[in-house]
Amino acid sequence: MPVPDGSLLTGPARDEYSQQLFNEIAPGYDRLNRVISLGGDQRWRRELVAWAGLKPGDAAVDLGTGTGDLFLLLGEAVGDKGRVVGIDVAENMLALAREKAAVVHPTRTHELRCGTADRTGLEDASVDAVTMGWSLRNVGDRSAVYAEVLRILKPGGRLLVVESSRPENLLLRAGSTLYMRLAMPLLVRL
Repeated sequence: MPVPDGSLLTGPARDEYSQQLFNEIAPGYDRLNRVISLGGDQRWRRELVAWAGLKPGDAAVDLGTGTGDLFLLLGEAVGDKGRVVGIDVAENMLALAREKAAVVHPTRTHELRCGTADRTGLEDASVDAVTMGWSLRNVGDRSAVYAEVLRILKPGGRLLVVESSRPENLLLRAGSTLYMRLAMPLLVRL
């Protein structure tokens, strides 16, 4: 039976597809990210955290936290008195995030939960920033996610999203399309 194209799914079917996919690819996910982004993913995460403008003692949530790279950077920004919650649909990704967190910040309590971006379980107006790194495209109901983000953000809080997109320049778009359709699938298989 052919595997469905996850980009065509919506609602709970897309959430289920994402959960299954990311549980399967968790062991090689970080290496794959570095290759696909040509190493840019780490720099983009650092820039996203800088844009968040978080201070020690602030609270943040990382939706689609994956293996925890952005979660850990947020933790550095808010310090020991701050709070960071990481939420992801894939338990295998969270297991890797927990391992990293235990090494990077062994004395901290790490809030890493399995769940969806549209039902965080967090209190109203409880966080200064919400981040999503390459995860918004994988959610089943974006409108529900935006509503949840608005609910949990404090007044003046920020939503920061880093995603891949199609370049507007035709030459760059052609190169990007070739990379995404030919080179990247080959790299993923390898």
